[in-house]
Amino acid sequence: MNVPVRRRRAAQDEFLAYVDRIADDDPDAAIRFIDAFERLCGNLSRHPEMGRSYRSDEPTLRALNLRRASIPDFPEYLVFYEFDGGTVDVLHVLHARLDVDRRLRRR
Repeated sequence: MNVPVRRRRAAQDEFLAYVDRIADDDPDAAIRFIDAFERLCGNLSRHPEMGRSYRSDEPTLRALNLRRASIPDFPEYLVFYEFDGGTVDVLHVLHARLDVDRRLRRR
């Protein structure tokens, strides 16, 4: 069963910013990054619960049903999403070194 994958504007903006940064150093790597992200979105459509539940010490974030999955071949880039049973909602694409909780609070 495939479900729709919706990308929030924040996630799309973050993703494109990473593409630009990667392309500055290695245009071929940027193309591989785009392909890997698209592959992940396809996998999420087919297997929406494949990502791990996101655990946080933040009470407001604990209340959300967030999941995370790393981008294939780029494990330092994480995709945060919700799955409501019918749609995968991609909320953020973040580098693992960032203060993820702080970024997620700004939803």
